[in-house]
Amino acid sequence: MSILIIILVVALFFFFARYNSAEEKGKRGEMRVSSILSQLPNEYVILNDLVYRTENGTTQIDHVVVSKYGIFAIETKNYCGEIYGDDKRQKWTQMIVSDVTYAKKWWKTYAYVTKNRFYNPVKQSLGHAFRIKEQLSAFPHVKIVPIVVFTGDAILRNVESRYPVVYEENLLVVINEYKTICLSDD
Repeated sequence: MSILIIILVVALFFFFARYNSAEEKGKRGEMRVSSILSQLPNEYVILNDLVYRTENGTTQIDHVVVSKYGIFAIETKNYCGEIYGDDKRQKWTQMIVSDVTYAKKWWKTYAYVTKNRFYNPVKQSLGHAFRIKEQLSAFPHVKIVPIVVFTGDAILRNVESRYPVVYEENLLVVINEYKTICLSDD
């Protein structure tokens, strides 16, 4: 009987380790954004998880929304903690503050700060928009809008950008702000 318990504990450990991996968290964030985008009217075409070749291999665009109002290249980030960054920085910062209580000093709580750096998502989304623009060179009048959307419990602090960097609940609002027609149905 005890071997079954050990197998179950090990299986649960590996399940939760995989469930909490960065890749799985990213996929869950992308699924949330895909679900939000599905609320757009039928005149919008939604493409998810596009992969294209580059000189250095391949790259992936989380979401592309095509409409008569323009094309939206959407980069999804499923992060928690406070996010700091601007258009010029190569890397942005994620800061997570956790309260920790130690068993020997149960009456004291300490703040534990973790800082992580990640590639500037605005630059990432701009790169995707540039690649789309290259592919559509026959249509120079088409507006291509890079958008970065944060899902999860991220708090955007001191994020400055000329381009939309939004929480998931504001994504549709940003897309619906574009009402100038630049593409026909043809």
